[in-house]
Amino acid sequence: MWNTAIHEQDGTAYDSVSTGYWSQRERRGKVKAFNQFRDARFKTEPSAASFDKILPAIKKLSIPEETCEGQRQETLLLNPQVEIEFLESLEEFGIKEAIAIARLAGFEYTAYRLGEILSFQKELESDEQPLSSFSLKQFLLFLMGHIGLREPSIVVTDRGNVKAIWECSEKQIFWIEFYPSGDVRYLAFVPNERRSDGIERTAGWSTASDVFDRANNLGATVWMIS
Repeated sequence: MWNTAIHEQDGTAYDSVSTGYWSQRERRGKVKAFNQFRDARFKTEPSAASFDKILPAIKKLSIPEETCEGQRQETLLLNPQVEIEFLESLEEFGIKEAIAIARLAGFEYTAYRLGEILSFQKELESDEQPLSSFSLKQFLLFLMGHIGLREPSIVVTDRGNVKAIWECSEKQIFWIEFYPSGDVRYLAFVPNERRSDGIERTAGWSTASDVFDRANNLGATVWMIS
């Protein structure tokens, strides 16, 4: 088994995996949510009517933060029956529904990437946490609460939090790490020609409800919004 862990400069670990595995599982029909919402796969612009239905659905995702360690290990064994049980456990905790909600809203890449990350939870290092459902919930609420927001790149930190990254160039980066509590940690790279390297760096803490305003004040929404 190869190691897919990559570490960022700040020490955050995330997975780097092939894109084929999750699409194969989708084609085999093991994820009913993908088929249920297949008509929404090629949507490019989520409608206001969709958001009226989607946001209440996300808010109902009340998910236990942790599962029994023995149960989690059992569901990650590599054989077809246990793989199906693993997907059933995801449905129980609401994560599969969260992926379906992202598809329904027209966030095709986000749904695909989240499914890909979940399918490779078996690659976790001993000191890494599984994807937090509450962090995922905070991320989805943020993404769907700002119409016109580009879909970011997504990684999972070693704490199990979703980290969303909007990057246009090496001088235009804004990432947010969503904590289960609703707090967020953010980092911004914005152009500043008066600096020797042309980049102004700002990092800090905020909340999921306030961090968009912080990004706007820093000028990062220029490349975060399509």
